[in-house]
Amino acid sequence: MVAANKKEGKNTGDPAAKKRKQQEDVVSAVAARTTEEFNFPRGGASVLTPLEHKEINRKADQDVLFSNDGGSAEATGEGEHAVKKRKKSSGKAAKKSTDADTEPDSTGKEKTKIESLSYKRLNVGMTLLGCISKITDLNLVISLPQQLVGSVAITEISDPITKAVEAVAQAEDDDESNSLPDLSALFKVGQWVRCCIIQLTGSDDQEGISMEKRSKQKRKIDLSIKPEIVNSGVSVNDMTKGMSLGMAVQSVEDHGYILSTGIDGVAGFCHNKDAKTYIESYNNGNPLVEGQVIQCGITSVPENKRTVNVSLDPAQVAETSVCIQGSLSFLSQAHVANTFFFTFPQFDEPCSVINSIVPGNLISANVAAVYANGLVVSFMGFFEASIDLAHLDVKAQDIESKYKLGQKLKARILFCSFSTSPKRIGASLLPNIVDLKQDNTPLDAQFPIGMIFDRVIVKRVESKNGLIVEIDGHKEVNGFVHISRVSDDRIESLSATSGDYKIDTVHRARVVGHSLVDNVLLLTMEQSVVDQKYMRVSDVQVGTIVEGTVLKLTEAGLVVNLTSSITALAPRTHLADIKLTQPEKKFKAGTKVKGLVLVSDGQKKKVIISVKRSLVNSDLPVLTRYEDAKPGMLIHGTISSFRPFGCIVTYCNNVRALAPISELSETFVKDPSENFQLGQTVKTRVLSVEPSTASLRVSFKTTPSPPKEKPAKDAKKSTSGGKPVENPVDTTIVNTEDYAPGRITKAKVASVKENQVNLDLADNVKGRIHITEAFNDFADIKNLKHPLRRIRHGATIDVLVLGLHNSKSHTYLPITHRGKSQAVIECSLKFNADAMDVDQETTKKPVEIKDLSVGEEFTAFVSEIKSDSLMVHIGTNLRARIAKMHVSQDVQVLNDLKSHFVVGQALNTKVLSVDEEKNRVDLTNITDGEIVIQNYVTDINALDKGVIVQGTVTKADPARGVVVKLGEHLFGKIHLTDIADEFAQNPAKQLETGHLVKCYVLAVDKETKKIDLSTRQSRLEGADTVADPEINSLDDIKADAIIKGYVQNVADKGLFVFVGRDVVGRVKISELSDDYVKVWKAMFKSGQLVNAKVLSVNKEANQLELTLKQSAIDPTIGPKKTLSDFTAGEKVGGVVTAVKPIGVFIKLENSVVSGLCHISQISDTTISDISKIYSIDGMVNLADMDDSDEEEEEDDDEEAQDITMDDSDEESVEALPVAAGFSWTGETAPAAEEESDEDVQESDADEPSKKKKKKSKEVVEDKTADLSSQAPQVAADYERLLLGSPNSSYLWINYMAFQLQLSEVDKAREIGERALNKISFREEQEKLNVWVAMMNLENTFGTTESLEAVFKRAIIVCEPKKVYLQLVKIYERSNKTDKAEELWNLTVKKFSQSSKVWTLFGMFYLQQNNVEGARELLQRSLQSLPKRKHIKTIVKFAQMEFKFGEAERGRTIFEGVMSNYPKRVDLWSIYLDMEIRAGEQDIIRRLFQRVTSMKHSSKKMKFFFKKWLSYEKDHGTEKDIDEVKKRALAYVESISS
Repeated sequence: MVAANKKEGKNTGDPAAKKRKQQEDVVSAVAARTTEEFNFPRGGASVLTPLEHKEINRKADQDVLFSNDGGSAEATGEGEHAVKKRKKSSGKAAKKSTDADTEPDSTGKEKTKIESLSYKRLNVGMTLLGCISKITDLNLVISLPQQLVGSVAITEISDPITKAVEAVAQAEDDDESNSLPDLSALFKVGQWVRCCIIQLTGSDDQEGISMEKRSKQKRKIDLSIKPEIVNSGVSVNDMTKGMSLGMAVQSVEDHGYILSTGIDGVAGFCHNKDAKTYIESYNNGNPLVEGQVIQCGITSVPENKRTVNVSLDPAQVAETSVCIQGSLSFLSQAHVANTFFFTFPQFDEPCSVINSIVPGNLISANVAAVYANGLVVSFMGFFEASIDLAHLDVKAQDIESKYKLGQKLKARILFCSFSTSPKRIGASLLPNIVDLKQDNTPLDAQFPIGMIFDRVIVKRVESKNGLIVEIDGHKEVNGFVHISRVSDDRIESLSATSGDYKIDTVHRARVVGHSLVDNVLLLTMEQSVVDQKYMRVSDVQVGTIVEGTVLKLTEAGLVVNLTSSITALAPRTHLADIKLTQPEKKFKAGTKVKGLVLVSDGQKKKVIISVKRSLVNSDLPVLTRYEDAKPGMLIHGTISSFRPFGCIVTYCNNVRALAPISELSETFVKDPSENFQLGQTVKTRVLSVEPSTASLRVSFKTTPSPPKEKPAKDAKKSTSGGKPVENPVDTTIVNTEDYAPGRITKAKVASVKENQVNLDLADNVKGRIHITEAFNDFADIKNLKHPLRRIRHGATIDVLVLGLHNSKSHTYLPITHRGKSQAVIECSLKFNADAMDVDQETTKKPVEIKDLSVGEEFTAFVSEIKSDSLMVHIGTNLRARIAKMHVSQDVQVLNDLKSHFVVGQALNTKVLSVDEEKNRVDLTNITDGEIVIQNYVTDINALDKGVIVQGTVTKADPARGVVVKLGEHLFGKIHLTDIADEFAQNPAKQLETGHLVKCYVLAVDKETKKIDLSTRQSRLEGADTVADPEINSLDDIKADAIIKGYVQNVADKGLFVFVGRDVVGRVKISELSDDYVKVWKAMFKSGQLVNAKVLSVNKEANQLELTLKQSAIDPTIGPKKTLSDFTAGEKVGGVVTAVKPIGVFIKLENSVVSGLCHISQISDTTISDISKIYSIDGMVNLADMDDSDEEEEEDDDEEAQDITMDDSDEESVEALPVAAGFSWTGETAPAAEEESDEDVQESDADEPSKKKKKKSKEVVEDKTADLSSQAPQVAADYERLLLGSPNSSYLWINYMAFQLQLSEVDKAREIGERALNKISFREEQEKLNVWVAMMNLENTFGTTESLEAVFKRAIIVCEPKKVYLQLVKIYERSNKTDKAEELWNLTVKKFSQSSKVWTLFGMFYLQQNNVEGARELLQRSLQSLPKRKHIKTIVKFAQMEFKFGEAERGRTIFEGVMSNYPKRVDLWSIYLDMEIRAGEQDIIRRLFQRVTSMKHSSKKMKFFFKKWLSYEKDHGTEKDIDEVKKRALAYVESISS
């Protein structure tokens, strides 16, 4: 604190000094006692007598005139002397005073710093006075001192508002009763608030952060105005009359409002009369609501201090001053009362705690020190506050002359920082702050953002902060330029005496904001910003042309930089007038573009533009408001959507209009989307507008018919206001008005198109002859397909002028896309060549729809060829339609219109119907004579059975049949069995959609409008022999007959087959195939053709039973053999179904039996790799082994199985099918893993080095010999077998499968649980097999929860890794790839040290075509696996790349490995095997040459030469074989020598 205290005088004998010393001792004692009484309050009256009170009051009033902090009179004298001395050296002292730390004064304590408030000097917990500058839906933007800006979130206003926001967040989306509080109704821009900093983001303390990141870190000040936060430090005992606080409305009562002060145990109450002024003046007359925060002035405080009375009158709140009554309890009540009537109250005693001081309170202060950059003032005796120069309302050179030590001032507390050391209090003398003006926004109206000042003069320089400038012509307001806005270049510090920005230099500046608290303009002197055309989005006016730079092209459209801070979006529909296939080539980054502003939303900061040339270059007015639209006005717009009744056209500022379908074109438009494109620019004419309802109707017909005028008698003298013509073909023409309707003139043929002839009447006058105006009669047309080819290019011909036609590029449309429309003279060749003068009145008018009558003949010209019709021109502006069936009688022609007709082709037609309301004309082609449609159906009542009709195929369903359209809203169906006389697979493909077909009516149900048709030739032409006769009822079917049919439905109980239109047969599951098929549903689909034999016909029950067994259909095929039909030693044939390391699984011919041929029984010699000998689906011959031998083989390997029987009881109940991939065998090694392992085993087997072979895991002996003689038929058979082999997982799993065949899923689960209990705990593999079967069961028939439960149980009792791998393979087999991937990720985390887990996961990714995922997985695995497993893992991934990925990448991986391990023969062997499988012979031979050129032992070299020779014998020539032998011989000779 700074005070005017000086050392006491040494003359202690001075009587006056002694007296003053005694008075000070009294004051100190009273003060100490007062403090003690506050800390330890006691009852009773004051200890001082009234006389003592009076003496203290007198002394206090006297001393304040000489000291700012209660110092002695002697000190005061020293102070006066100091002031005089200061005047003599004012310049030196002022220059030495800065905002840095000052030296201690004579009392030994540090002087208070005068520091400008900046972001780096803020701290959490600091309280400030602020002013609301902006209100949004979710926050308040607060203007703070020293041009700082903070934000108050909606949840930091008050507790009631926070609860309301939470209620809205928790409410359901469709609950419209809850809505966020409207902050604009609770607060007003310019309203003063007290706030507390709760968070600072983007601090200046950024050590270690790069400059690039520092610039990107946006500083943010998060504030709270909750009373319980802002007033948290206020003591109850310090609350007194005249104090002002921010309070929140807690509840609304009848007589007033209860307010929350935020202080425990204290509430506020405002009577309605005390809130009236605020409500009427500042709350729009609306009553206060709960949660609303208001600044209140305390009017009275009761003795219990539980409820204080307050006033909301802003004027009264602004005049209230801080006086802490509790701290002045030792003063007389009269003195305390008088205190509040002082104009400048003075307080000699401090409050009980410094935290009771809050910003916004008016204080009476005394000047304690004067510096060049501000003042230090004292208040309440011991508290000091700093006022920086910006808040003094004077110029720097006038500070010392205006403010004197001890001078009394009226100031308002600006901020309080009590969490720092030393504690800081800031105040302000600015009039707008001292008076707390509520309407604090005059700067915004007078100096809007973006305003440019040509002359601003630097008046003060703050080296690290910025410039304070004076605005030429506006000296009543100052401006502030932050150091970051002084120049486009980065400036570290500023100087007041040198450089471009020293004092009194003049610059140009632009307004970028306003500081409502400091009452200054925020300016920028950055040249790039000053020169910008737009500062804010709101500056970009709708309908103006802007220029910008392309930033990037996104999916949404083109992003364009209008300025450094404003971007605009050009949607893809507004990039060009035509659809761009490669817009990125046209709009490259950095390209300059011009655009029309369509939308400019300042609130959402959104600008949408169009870069279409048709809009940017348009000469028509721009429509931005409905009020500006006038009937008849021509405007360019954009089609934004289609409706059945017209088009929606959008203009600037989202002005929308409807173009009715009747106003889209002069010709008939059926579907607007067929004639126009979304985003197309159209020229429209306003029909009507209603601004009040935002209703606007427009028309695409923009050109009215020209007025008819008599041609001039003397063309050469025609001097009326027409445009002069240049080099006319007809020399009698002077200007364009000479081309009057009815005049015959000369023209030159410019070009001949299919539907019109383009003419040159003069250099600047164009014309055309529409094809309908080229011939007088159909008989005159010589070339029907290309009628206009008789007119030669460049020829001069006589034409008859019909009128004017506005078009672009000679297209007769009422729409122009861009630029001005071009006037084209409409001409005709229909006139008498001998007559030189044609009367205008007798000129034939263009054909109109109202002139047409049914039966009238017209010459028509094809304009468009559709799949179901021809569109033709019968007049210049009139089109008609010829339906497909009215085009020709030839079905081949009708089924391929595009091959038989061309645009421009001439047709002789007759009018069938005219609909003026819908602007529709239907014709029939009579070029080749009248078309007679056989039995053309218009009504279902005209149909009878046996009638032959003609129709159009509308739908061909391979599973249901064919739908044929016979007439308007009349359809029939052709069943699959009625399409052809000979059944074929997918018969519906014979009838393509859109083709015409002749049909025979089989049945008609007029009530349901159901029509059954047939296209069988036997029905249409009466053929005698039919391969597959019709079956209309069960009477047509005999038992044991062989018939064909189409599958109707694949149900759980079997198949249902159509054998006739209304006859369906059933095929039981047991009758589907001679073989046992687990997944039988996948074998059949609806519409599939099948051959069947009739088992039984029950006419009474209307049931037909069929069988699809080949043994029943074909007598030459006997029944399938069962296991009992084979004898030991019998030679049989079979098909290989699987090749495993333990042997080959074979399906025996003509049987239901499968068996295993163990590797030891394949050949008399040892076989290292079975896959080189046998492959799946290969035929083999073998001898049946004895059952006992099979059991021995089963003991040798866990995958060996006994011969299984798959036949089922034909009379059993329907079984529940087992899903594809369901494995009941309990195999622990998945197929993919085995295949991968084979590659390494294959290479290791050939390797000459001796390695220890791992012993295969032993499987417990399974005593199921009875199964080989007779398969179990009932549950009792399984129970009997389990008594003998309780540890056989194979038997338990088959028992579970048996129950599933009977649809007994629960029983299958019970059997699984029994197996887990019965199998010995030592048989770990057997138990694992059952767990796998249980997981398979739950995956197929259970739920996700049940599967997870089984899985969790399994990992407890079994080896977790095996269980994880089994479950993930189950997911893969059942195509649950998402779950499989999720489990794989969990597995590699849990077993990150397992190479096998990583490689299997990689194989999964490769099988799912996720090559990049597999490659990334390899890198991850190397980070987790021990180094000893790296080579193994890398080689595995390389092998998988060869098989499932890219061979080249696998080759790269191998090359990297071999470069580090060139002596590893096993790796070379694997590499060679992979290349051999890839099959690129040149690469394989080069690799053999490399490896044989290296230095290896003779034994290893022999291995490689042998392998190479074997390869060349299989794939090479004799020359290649000799080459290998030569190389081997050379090697032998080299080591021998």
